[in-house]
Amino acid sequence: MRHYTYHFFTGCLLLLLCVSSTQAQTPFIISGRVTDSANKALPNVTVPLAGVTGGTITNANGSFSISATRWANALELTHAGFEKLTVPLNKTQLTGLSFQLKQHVSLLDDVIIRVDAMDQEPGKRFMKKVIAAKPGNDPNRFSNYSYR
Repeated sequence: MRHYTYHFFTGCLLLLLCVSSTQAQTPFIISGRVTDSANKALPNVTVPLAGVTGGTITNANGSFSISATRWANALELTHAGFEKLTVPLNKTQLTGLSFQLKQHVSLLDDVIIRVDAMDQEPGKRFMKKVIAAKPGNDPNRFSNYSYR
């Protein structure tokens, strides 16, 4: 009788471990759309999960979809020319999300171009470096290398 009880409890433990490991691997699907203040779709917005490896970018329609096995508390939306937007996530609402990014305008005070610092012949300078490095780039100096 003890033998059957031992097998019963061992079997229950294995079943419990299998169920819990399967639940841990269930992915979260997070999807939505990103627009600008004029409600136009924003392509190529970076949409990473905060603190978790994983993320995506929006397509031409501004839509995105992320499948992650670890839960993240927020999304961090970034795009050049727009303010960064950090949005908290709610496990009950993960699809059909809609976000609007605000434009971020930054102006430069002055741009100074110094003629004395400009290189008059950048190609010539580059070729001089190539010629100087030629002995180090010779494939014959490697005994185990052949391109013939």
